[in-house]
Amino acid sequence: MKKRYAKVSRRAARNGWPMLLLTGACCAPAYAQEVAAPVAPAASAPAADAPAPSTDEAASSAKLETVVVTAQRVSQNLQKTSISTAVVSGKEIREQGLNRLDTVIQGTPGVVVQTQPRGYLVAVRGLGTDLSPGVGDGAVAINVDGTYNARPEGTQVMYDLARVEVLRGPQSTFYGRSGPGGVVNIISNDPGFHNEGALALELGSYGTRRVEGMLNRELTDNVAIRVAGSVLKHDPYYNNGTSDADQKSLRAKLLFELSEDASALFGFEYVDLGGAGAGYVPAFAGNSVKDPWKTANPITGPSERYIGTKYWAQLDAKTSLGKLSVLTATSGGHNHQFIPTGSWLVDDDGEDPHSLRQNTLEVRLASQPVEHMKTLVGLYYYDNDMRIIQRPLTGPLAGGTIHQNSGARSKAVFGNATYSLTSTTRAVAGLRYTIDDKWQTTDRFPATPGDSSGTWHRADWKIGLEQDFGPKTMGYATISTGYRPGAWSTMPPDYPGIRPESLRSYELGWKTQSADDRWRLNTAVYYYDYRDYQVQDFYVDPTLGPVLAFSNAPKARNMGAEIEAQWRPAEADALGARVGYINSRFRSTIVIHPDGQNVSVDLNGSTLPHSPTWTIGAYYQRTQSFDSGKLVARLDGRYVTKYYVSPNEQPLSMQDSFWTGDFNLTWRPSQGDWSLNGYVKNIHNVYVKNFYSSGWLRGGAPRSYGLVWNKTFR
Repeated sequence: MKKRYAKVSRRAARNGWPMLLLTGACCAPAYAQEVAAPVAPAASAPAADAPAPSTDEAASSAKLETVVVTAQRVSQNLQKTSISTAVVSGKEIREQGLNRLDTVIQGTPGVVVQTQPRGYLVAVRGLGTDLSPGVGDGAVAINVDGTYNARPEGTQVMYDLARVEVLRGPQSTFYGRSGPGGVVNIISNDPGFHNEGALALELGSYGTRRVEGMLNRELTDNVAIRVAGSVLKHDPYYNNGTSDADQKSLRAKLLFELSEDASALFGFEYVDLGGAGAGYVPAFAGNSVKDPWKTANPITGPSERYIGTKYWAQLDAKTSLGKLSVLTATSGGHNHQFIPTGSWLVDDDGEDPHSLRQNTLEVRLASQPVEHMKTLVGLYYYDNDMRIIQRPLTGPLAGGTIHQNSGARSKAVFGNATYSLTSTTRAVAGLRYTIDDKWQTTDRFPATPGDSSGTWHRADWKIGLEQDFGPKTMGYATISTGYRPGAWSTMPPDYPGIRPESLRSYELGWKTQSADDRWRLNTAVYYYDYRDYQVQDFYVDPTLGPVLAFSNAPKARNMGAEIEAQWRPAEADALGARVGYINSRFRSTIVIHPDGQNVSVDLNGSTLPHSPTWTIGAYYQRTQSFDSGKLVARLDGRYVTKYYVSPNEQPLSMQDSFWTGDFNLTWRPSQGDWSLNGYVKNIHNVYVKNFYSSGWLRGGAPRSYGLVWNKTFR
């Protein structure tokens, strides 16, 4: 039989590639990451002697792929989920070398990523995590393989992932540990009953070297194992040797199919984070410094070493009442850090944390529909214990050793029900009751017992309507609540604590997709009404040393909208656009001290931190087919208006408006399960501020470029 190949005309090539360049030049783009399917490894490229695709096959390949999420704790089509959700597929993460959480979800409307010394925290719709770990709770819950992550270290290493989901708005009635701002689900690949392996090698600027491997084996007919590991190193971003990377991690999962209706999954994860630690620079206003990464004080010798482990198990079983899921996990970690004098606001030769222990147990029952109703109910238990040791090198406490101990325990019952009023209309209702206990002690000052513990009881709820306006069009309206428990300061302990923060959310959403699956449009508008919005004030007092002072803004509000669109005009082309709008305000007096105890600022009328008015973006992807393979070019970018990166609302903490983007060029041969990707990230080399305190800034990564080679073995 004669071999047949799909030919590409020169005219088509001339018309396709200029469109890519024109799109990049005229658009201020942003990430749109819901194009690819959220699951499994890339399929093998077709053999060279495969027949040319038929007209029906070509039309099918030009369709948008179905995106499946677990936002409501069951597998569900994204378009049938009444939650504003963004999804990034594991395939996209792998092929584009997106090995950091900030690069994975950057540009998502309403989302700002905050860099931490050993990981990332996320702000959604202006609600973030400005409270210190172990002191306060985050407004956005980050879950890794279903379990809540109390500290940022669990977000540092991204490898062998199935997908990342960003859920906007309160999710109390679906999740055991919930933040009022939303949820980020980081989901790794489970074992499968097949044999395969994968290898990724990356070389890039700043001496980047990354090796990632995966092995999946079917041990027996009902037992499978998956082991994955990653090693990432790169040189410092800052001239004083900080913000480098020296990361090693390993994950293993063992799956038992106990029967047709039951399975058990066991997991283990190890992470080792070394290097010099986070870098800081003296604060500057606007974009007045051309190359901030070269302005760090030339202090040498900073270092850190964090080692963490996690063990978890999950049982899933189909019962007469529905699907029963039991998830239990325990994790721990230890870090030693050395912060030299003059490299930041404080110096230290301590351990943060000296020890960290976290336990989680969650039980869920998702019912089968009974007389037009389906339900999900759950029980949740969580506790953690954290110990921090500080050894200041200078200041009033130099030479001493400070011990800070903190702990938390949370118990909750939650549930959600959906009732079909008609064949196209559904009512949604949910309820959650939580009891939170927290305690904290220190030997830095003579603490009094009344300042070191607290208990909070809280009932959150959700009501809503879902309406199908067609086979692929749905609208929804929801009212929901969320809360964060209170906290207090032991720096010094006589400073007042903060009351719990509460939020009421009103949201309207619209999700639609064309009959031929070539375009998709999802929108949401919302209004948030806050009570006792929590703010942390951190500065150095000449007598007391570092001070954590907490405040509550009695009233605040936030309103906004998100629009996310995707279009496949042809098999070779994919386009998308995203727009996010936020309008936030403090609506009552709240006084903080951004640069010392004697300087006070009233935030009444100011915008909330992490709230850019506009986030606008687009992407264009072009696939050019040749006899020997496919060349895929993709240009992503984003434009973000100015916003404050911390709640002190000072000019030095203002991130000015900026635009930047990323470019990827990937070659996939017709023969062989491998691909080669070249990338440029942060094309405009923008220093994006994400932390400010008393004259010091921390920012994102500079422009980087590199090559990623991916190989699958079957």
